Amino acid sequence: ARPVMATAVQGMAGNPTQVMGDTRAVPMVASGYGEDEPPSRTGLYVAALILLLAALAVVLVFLGQSLGWWKLGGSSTSGFRLPDVVGQPVSSARSQLQGDGLKVNVQADPTQISVPPDQVARTSPVAGADVHQGNTVTLYTGAVTTTTTTAVVTLPDYTNQSVSAAQKDLQTRGLTSQVQQSAQCTQINLVCSQSPLPGTTMQPGATVTLITAPSPVPTTTTTTTTTTTVPTTVTVPDVSNESHSAACNTLTQQGLVCGGSTTEYSSTVPSGDVIGTTPVAGTAVAPKSVIQLIISGLPTVPREKGSTYAAAEKDLQNNYGLTGVPDYSCTAATPIVASTSPAAGQQAPANGQVTLSCGP
Repeated sequence: ARPVMATAVQGMAGNPTQVMGDTRAVPMVASGYGEDEPPSRTGLYVAALILLLAALAVVLVFLGQSLGWWKLGGSSTSGFRLPDVVGQPVSSARSQLQGDGLKVNVQADPTQISVPPDQVARTSPVAGADVHQGNTVTLYTGAVTTTTTTAVVTLPDYTNQSVSAAQKDLQTRGLTSQVQQSAQCTQINLVCSQSPLPGTTMQPGATVTLITAPSPVPTTTTTTTTTTTVPTTVTVPDVSNESHSAACNTLTQQGLVCGGSTTEYSSTVPSGDVIGTTPVAGTAVAPKSVIQLIISGLPTVPREKGSTYAAAEKDLQNNYGLTGVPDYSCTAATPIVASTSPAAGQQAPANGQVTLSCGP
């Protein structure tokens, strides 16, 4: 039987009275647990998950830092000075600026004719300017030049060479030839003179006249007389150093036609007088042939753009008898000629001075 506990009832007089009547049985409860239960593992799982996530975050931070996804220790929008990439290849400059977090735009600058098209000539903004990541930097490259220059040919001296050898040599130089006979020449198939004269500069495709002696003229005989047929030709007179009008009068008197004229520079013949003729003096031509006059005059200004002003001065003086005058823009820092006054292709002024302007 389970033990029971009797409840004492306090009487009206305060004396305890033991009640022996109906009692209730109260089951006894043990002070400990009946059986040990294993502790919960949920807390351990949560702690392990938190540690794993923290380690993963650390790995991502360092991986992003090394790959340039973000930069620690400062704001991604903090400003910095634009590095100087002028003179670098475009590919290298682009990689450097993009590595700094900048956007890059490439554009050709048509004024930068002395800079290759794959090299940075200048930037916008300029080097040293304050920029921020995400800003756009324009790389200006050298201009793409499409102008080609045809090399001129300096005419050699073919005097006393065979006509066939001279023709072959002219062909290898890109020139054409024509043969003209003159009674003043004494040897057949041997060049005794030429037009233009040796040393003349010519464009490829131009024609050179080779002058040689005429072939023997056959004779015609009859039963009564022997007749020698002589070709009817006119020898071009020498009208050099004559005025234009005087030269035309001389040609007309010889039965020739005074044709047009071209102007060339001469350091010995006064301006306006005749330097020579085409064909040259002494050439045998048919009557009423048209003779062109070469008049001494101021040369046209050559193209000096892209040369240093020192080289341009030398070229103008030695080859054209002109004086190059650099203006204030030509300095040691900017020695390249950008333009001339008068411009290339225009006739030089009467004083023979050509102003050189320098720039990029």
